[in-house]
Amino acid sequence: MLVITNFTSDGNPVTGLTPLITIVNAITGVVLVDNEEMEEIGSGFYRYDFPINDGESDYVIKCDGGDTLPANERYNLSSSSPSGEILDISSRCDDIKTAMDNIYISTQKKI
Repeated sequence: MLVITNFTSDGNPVTGLTPLITIVNAITGVVLVDNEEMEEIGSGFYRYDFPINDGESDYVIKCDGGDTLPANERYNLSSSSPSGEILDISSRCDDIKTAMDNIYISTQKKI
């Protein structure tokens, strides 16, 4: 499985980084890749070839662009489904937030 991510600073692609990637089996919690370097491929994009993917496990992935990036642009998080498809966790978080915002919760006590 090829993991590809990009890093920006104020929305502009950042080159010359040495991002670190961590990959964890989402079912067992076993850390399979622990802060290994990613390879720059240009225009702010970086890659890591993850040869362990068995096509049946779920993985969570954290890419750390380093402390030279603004805090809100330093980390890229994603997951991999059993089919090997990379899913963008940040878009899932937006979906969850939208769903949660539509839930009415009363804080009033009944007497």
